[in-house]
Amino acid sequence: MKRIFSILVGVGCTLAAFAVAPISENQTPRMLNTPSWDGFDVECYREMDFVKPGAKTHLIGKLDGYDPLLEYSVVEIYSYDHLNEKRNVEVAELDSAGNFVVDLPLPHPQTVTLIFGRHYRKVFLMPEDTLKYTTSTTLRDPNDYSRAIYSKFEGGDAADVNIACEFMCDSLNRYKRRYAVVNDPDSMLVINAKIKAAFHDAVDYLNRTIPTFDMSQWAKDVTFSRCAADVYLPIVDMDYYYRELKYNFEDRDGMTIRIPNPEYRPLDYSKYFNDRKDYLAYIYDNPLILCGDNLIISRIVNGSMFYLHRAIAAGGNVLEIVNGEFRLKSETILKDGESRLQKLMELDERCERNFGIGNCFMSQLAMTYGVVPGFKNIPEFSKEMLDYCKMGASVILSEISYKGLAASVIDGVSDIAVGLALKEARQKADSESRTISDVSDVLAEIISPYKGKVILVDVWNTGCGPCLSGMLDQKGFIKEYADSPLQVIYVAEERYKEPCERWIEENEIAGEHVYLTQDAYAHLSADFNITGIPFGIVINKDGEIVSSGHPFFQIDLVKSLLNK
Repeated sequence: MKRIFSILVGVGCTLAAFAVAPISENQTPRMLNTPSWDGFDVECYREMDFVKPGAKTHLIGKLDGYDPLLEYSVVEIYSYDHLNEKRNVEVAELDSAGNFVVDLPLPHPQTVTLIFGRHYRKVFLMPEDTLKYTTSTTLRDPNDYSRAIYSKFEGGDAADVNIACEFMCDSLNRYKRRYAVVNDPDSMLVINAKIKAAFHDAVDYLNRTIPTFDMSQWAKDVTFSRCAADVYLPIVDMDYYYRELKYNFEDRDGMTIRIPNPEYRPLDYSKYFNDRKDYLAYIYDNPLILCGDNLIISRIVNGSMFYLHRAIAAGGNVLEIVNGEFRLKSETILKDGESRLQKLMELDERCERNFGIGNCFMSQLAMTYGVVPGFKNIPEFSKEMLDYCKMGASVILSEISYKGLAASVIDGVSDIAVGLALKEARQKADSESRTISDVSDVLAEIISPYKGKVILVDVWNTGCGPCLSGMLDQKGFIKEYADSPLQVIYVAEERYKEPCERWIEENEIAGEHVYLTQDAYAHLSADFNITGIPFGIVINKDGEIVSSGHPFFQIDLVKSLLNK
């Protein structure tokens, strides 16, 4: 029977996966006899100790019911570095039994998305942790590709969080209100009020349920934050989609042009967001929102409350379309004598006045998004650019109180400083390296500055594996004889100078670096019958050629000449 189903898969039938997938129940959380959680306290996470830059997580996965005849052989894992606004994609190979293993860069705990075939799953992962995850390749609901017939998690806190969130999913669904975005501000306020009421009911449910789970305080707080954010998402979604109604789109000469919508009716955001302080600890001032779905963060950071924080932090001067023409948004223009810091503080005061929320985690994250991605994408390092970025960083660091966000900004500036230092080092190396075009006696030109030394001339190129490994092996030898009259000279063709310099810099290769024009390189090759590289030439202290051939076999000779 299994073979029959596998054949059917080849012609488009999906019953094969169903036939081989064992039917099982989802896991349920371990329960306590008495509650042991006093509720969520956001103050515990202001230090953002859960952020671990450069960390990885180990995911061991299993797709039950996987058949190699299905039209996919890999699992794609999408994660996000929220502190640097950077998306990451890893690909894990599936074996014939549906197993996969991947080490995923994960700078902070978060919900990642796994995609295989036409299915996807959302899984919570933590840095420096191992999670064993088993799921089915079939679905409970054909309209919801993230809902598996069952899922199984093994591990520590990450497993507990996944199990708890899966367990409460159906119960939380009754608090998720459906909504429609219409160009009617009054109707939007009515829908919004219903969603907010449901959110408060969901928080009450979470406060009753989570204490009964036998999990750590951290796991309970993460579970609360992820579930609260999931229920709250429609509120910020409505804001996002309503603002999209402000414009229509027209095709002009093969291009899609955005033009103002004359029927658009502005939404009174002071009413729509008038009670946001009620959600401050749960959503807007909660760093654990980073542990949830990326969508809610994107909606809030780029939403009507904080998008100007991001724009001003990035330098301001945001354009808008008025009567078909572009103009600067008045809110982003600095007045005479007004600083970006003053403008940001003014935005905080306005948000506090209109919405009950001023300087908070989300506003600070928006400012971080305004500068850090730009730091990571500097096209050309310069002293002026470094000074400009330092100035921008100092502005928002005056407003940022969360250490994890401040560290991201500081790291961004540090990366620019390092990039500038490397560029200056490269320029210095360029000035110290030589290019030889004289073909009369190429070797004499190469060794002329080093009379009285034992010289090893090493002819190489980046496309030669033995050349590169040999140069790396020579690093120890060069360091050992640093105080002796040794001179190693690496010789390559000038047309390959850029990749050569880059590899030299990345691998910290000491010695002098000489580049030959094509004519000079041809004459040196002819003089020594160089038919392949690496090729070495050894010269003693008297300037006499004592050996030529593969450099690897000449190191002992060089040492003997130095020890005389």
